[in-house]
Amino acid sequence: MLAGGTGLLRTLPAPDESTVHQFRQAARALGVDARDEQSPGEILASLKPDDPKALALNSAATKLLRGSGHLAFSPDNPPENNGATWHAGVASQYAHATAPIRRLGDRFVSEVALAFGGEWVAHDGSAQVSGEVPAEIADALPELPGLLQNSGRVAASVENECINLAEAVALQDAVSQEFDAGLLRAGDGEHHAEVFVYEPPVIAQCRGDVPAGEHVRVRLVEANPTTRKVRFEYPA
Repeated sequence: MLAGGTGLLRTLPAPDESTVHQFRQAARALGVDARDEQSPGEILASLKPDDPKALALNSAATKLLRGSGHLAFSPDNPPENNGATWHAGVASQYAHATAPIRRLGDRFVSEVALAFGGEWVAHDGSAQVSGEVPAEIADALPELPGLLQNSGRVAASVENECINLAEAVALQDAVSQEFDAGLLRAGDGEHHAEVFVYEPPVIAQCRGDVPAGEHVRVRLVEANPTTRKVRFEYPA
């Protein structure tokens, strides 16, 4: 797509130092070895898939993915620069495509790729393609980033509500009990802190000034399946 000048990419800027620092603190609060010289990817790769801490830290890692978006481009509307096409999560350009096809963007990316039917590599290592993207495909590309962003927001909201309900049901008989936990995300004035409770494995909001990088005890103050809310407080 880049060689042909027309396509749809998934993009993501690199996280800032403050966000990476918060991620390492969350890892240490969960008892995960997180050295300063390790990248977030190296820390995540060291986790055992069947360890609940891996679930919690992968959830905390979503903070590193803020600013993700979609870039539609064409010869009349090329990327502003090489950085505009970059996806920091995979350290490369990233085509918005999966197999089997399950998203709107995948369908269009497949059509663009099929339109560029011939491909070869030049002597200087650059890719070249042959073929032309049908006008109805190229004309629709600029609409896709907004549509994909909105549909992703709805899907994430539904997923979060399902998880919230499951956690509320699991904890509804444990209100006022104390649990071991670690801080995932500090409060920011508008939102309470977010903690990971080790057993049962639950991620929820927590009132109070929860210290970073430490194991803490928190008290469950609300677990309501009707409202799908789970809340803790610190100090317990």
